[in-house]
Amino acid sequence: MGDHFLKISLNGYEEGDFTFIMGYPGTTDRYLTAAAAEQTVSETYPLYAKLLDARLKVMKKYMDEDEEVRIDLASGYASLANSHKYFKGVAERATKSDFIDQKRAYEDQFNAWAVLDEERQEEYGEVIAELSELYENNSEMNEMSAYLNFAGFAPEMVMYGLNFFRLQRQVTADSIFEQQPEILDDLRETTEEHFAEYHSEVDEAVTAKMMALLYEGLPEDKRPDIFTDEAFTKYAGEEMDFAKFTQKMFKKSLLTNEKKAEKWLKKPSLEELEEDLGYKYFQSIIGTYMGSMMGMQMASSKEERLMGDYMTGMREMQPERKFYPDANSSLRFTYGTVKAYPNDEGEMYNHFTTADQILDKYIPDDEEFDVPAELLSLIREEDYGRYGEEGNLKVNFLSNTDITGGNSGSPIMDADGNLIGIAFDGNWESMLSDLYFEDEVTRTINVDIRYVLFIIDKMANATHIMDELVIAEASAKAEMEEKEMEPAEEDADR
Repeated sequence: MGDHFLKISLNGYEEGDFTFIMGYPGTTDRYLTAAAAEQTVSETYPLYAKLLDARLKVMKKYMDEDEEVRIDLASGYASLANSHKYFKGVAERATKSDFIDQKRAYEDQFNAWAVLDEERQEEYGEVIAELSELYENNSEMNEMSAYLNFAGFAPEMVMYGLNFFRLQRQVTADSIFEQQPEILDDLRETTEEHFAEYHSEVDEAVTAKMMALLYEGLPEDKRPDIFTDEAFTKYAGEEMDFAKFTQKMFKKSLLTNEKKAEKWLKKPSLEELEEDLGYKYFQSIIGTYMGSMMGMQMASSKEERLMGDYMTGMREMQPERKFYPDANSSLRFTYGTVKAYPNDEGEMYNHFTTADQILDKYIPDDEEFDVPAELLSLIREEDYGRYGEEGNLKVNFLSNTDITGGNSGSPIMDADGNLIGIAFDGNWESMLSDLYFEDEVTRTINVDIRYVLFIIDKMANATHIMDELVIAEASAKAEMEEKEMEPAEEDADR
């Protein structure tokens, strides 16, 4: 056991109890201007959600038809589904919030402050207007970036093609393969890993769908050049049959066939690679992406400069205000209390859930709501051991701590620094919190550490894990409560 570790508390919590979390939240953008926030929630995120939805539907079809496919794609599908839910949730939640109007009002205040001083006017007078103009001008570029990242790079064969692209940029002639045979070793290893759980029929269907979205979504002069390539015209025909072209491409390409890839690796040829239909498709995607990189980098650089000016101006305007930094994947500390919340209909949600509610949700053989037989038995028998409380077992609890993507797995602790749970999610109403923290409804969802221990100890019988854990003595709060319940000495003597 290391020198530093968290002790575990079995004392539980009450609503209003102090809690804190330390972890590594991903990123937030709470200082975006109104124009940027509006573009994000009304254009960018809905497009992300649309493209991910199309991809997920194709994957789900094949996963439902084949158990092996379902198992192999489960992790990737879950990750994509989580992203889809996030982008969709933020866009939907934004329609129920006035945070953009609040930003506009603040920007009006900022501009009014700037014009009161000639030096400030010169420094900050146009920064909001310039940012708004930048976002308006970059709208088409952002759309193109979305299509390339979420559709162009969606097929596994395209991502696998990146390895050959890097190799091609490193090797200038076929003779180098003979002089330095080890140069192919990494690619051989990558190839073996890539095809281990690769399902070409799924990737083919995804590719055909993503090609159609690229063609339909991008302006003609912005599309990848594969759509004007002779090979595409030959196989897709005048009907623009993306499925027909994709079928031919997957049949011919070394990017989609392990035996063809291995054959090429035994006798690598740059000319043969260039002529490969799948690699041609990859090059059209990466070429389009790289062609747009300069414009995106210039826009990003300008935005960074203008946002720097805006932040400096805000600090000058409100010297007494604490401007906490946006999350950037570095270690952060957040504190709050255990707290319930009202949903959008005004219904108050309790600050915790219990094991008996698992039975209410239980649906046999359902991928989301099935429950292992061992767990069912323990809950039905109310066999919770020392982890139960008043005949039940708490499973999750809420706190008004500030977390975001990346915090999943972060410890949540009580006032004594003892571990009481693990943060893993946020409520639906908190989806907007990366852009705007709504105090009334934003909540962290934490799994109660007693439920975790119950699973390890009672269900899994993993005594070797339990032996390594340290359970804290009663907390200061628990000791005070216990002392208050003890009778006075004179009463005890009677």
